[in-house]
Amino acid sequence: MKKKPNRIFPVFFICSVLLLLISCSYMKTDLGNEDIDVSITQIEISGKKYVILSFNTITSALEIPASVQDLPVLKIYFNKTTNLSALTSITFDESSSVTEIDTFKGASSLGSIVLPDSLTVMPTFQNCKALTTVTLSSKITEIPESCFEGCTALVSVSKPVTGNSGSGNLNGITAIGKSAFNGCTKLTSIALETTSITELMDQTFYKCSALTTVKLPGTVQAIGKEVFGSCGELKTVEGFENVATLGDKIFDSCSKLETIKLNSQITVIPDNMFSGCSALKAFDFPEQLTKIGKDAFYKCNALTTVKLPETVKSVGAEAFGSCINLTKVEGFEKAVTLGEKIFESCSKLSEIKISEQIEKIPESMFSGCSSLKTFTIPEKVKEIGNSAFANTLLKELFCYAKEPPKITKPGLPEKTNTKPAETKKPEIYVYVPEESVAVYIEKWGEVLDLDNKIEISAIENYEGQNNSETEE
Repeated sequence: MKKKPNRIFPVFFICSVLLLLISCSYMKTDLGNEDIDVSITQIEISGKKYVILSFNTITSALEIPASVQDLPVLKIYFNKTTNLSALTSITFDESSSVTEIDTFKGASSLGSIVLPDSLTVMPTFQNCKALTTVTLSSKITEIPESCFEGCTALVSVSKPVTGNSGSGNLNGITAIGKSAFNGCTKLTSIALETTSITELMDQTFYKCSALTTVKLPGTVQAIGKEVFGSCGELKTVEGFENVATLGDKIFDSCSKLETIKLNSQITVIPDNMFSGCSALKAFDFPEQLTKIGKDAFYKCNALTTVKLPETVKSVGAEAFGSCINLTKVEGFEKAVTLGEKIFESCSKLSEIKISEQIEKIPESMFSGCSSLKTFTIPEKVKEIGNSAFANTLLKELFCYAKEPPKITKPGLPEKTNTKPAETKKPEIYVYVPEESVAVYIEKWGEVLDLDNKIEISAIENYEGQNNSETEE
């Protein structure tokens, strides 16, 4: 029988090497200030000794020496009991060897900081509400998740000016984590174009309400959810056309965004992507687009015309809801999957065509479209959703379905004819196939007011007699 190898010796050998590489001892000191209580840990790495400082109590102004007990300071920690909210400033010796600081989270009085250039791991500054400027180490490559979240006074994050790099640069940054600048309401600009990031993760700049312009590096391929959501002053984003993967709500409530260009290969516009972008006047849809998500352009009040590519097959709920200046939509007749309320409250929409393949007009699809006076229902439609045409001024409805589509009472406008009784005329003229007039009168008469408001007659008899009628 083959003898199993003895694994005890290799394990013992590895442990012995580690013990030789790293050895620790502990003591306390006050760093020359009785108000400061710090624990010191001595470590040895590859034959060289360092110290780690763990602060228990601190003063408002903290000075970190390059060495303690003639040993270079390598790492700095603040214990859970440390009152970081008292810290107003922290400085590092120019010859500092510090490579890591765990966190400044909750240091709500800290005004500004220049991190030692030896630092390789970025600390976090969550809810440092007085923090205005941060100078990073040139060796930092990643800004971690929630790094500056809630830093409501922050105006600048940059690396030192060296060589050809100008002020405000972020050279060498390869990654920025989720919510890194979430809620930085004073941040007006950031030099993303000097980074080499490939992705902006969820809510990176969410609620950066003073951010006005952004330049993306050509390396960015993906942008997550709500990255620029509620950036109320954001007007332009350069380089966005290079991005191939998009998350929901990227520009949700960016009320001053005027223009944006999408990658030509984009096939889906995500949910709420431009919802509340009330200054967006025009938009070029990618030629390969197949789907528009729900609320994608909701309340884009400056949008006047839309031209969809023939590739669009699906339009989500309220995709263009409350676009109050939208007058015309081209290419919509190619979409075969429709959500509810797509054009709800589009009060200036005067013409629209839907696909011949549609079997149901969704609920509230044209509710509040007060300029829509004529509409054609294709032959395959079997149902008109609740309130589909509510609060419109619809005058003519052409319905080519031979079997009357299922309809509820609010399916067509519920208007009150204010003319004297002896001069009353129908408010809506419905034209249907000649052989179906009787069955329409029978079926729709059960739920609609055919006596006073709606007249049903044959399409074949239509002569355009109602086109010239005016509202009284």
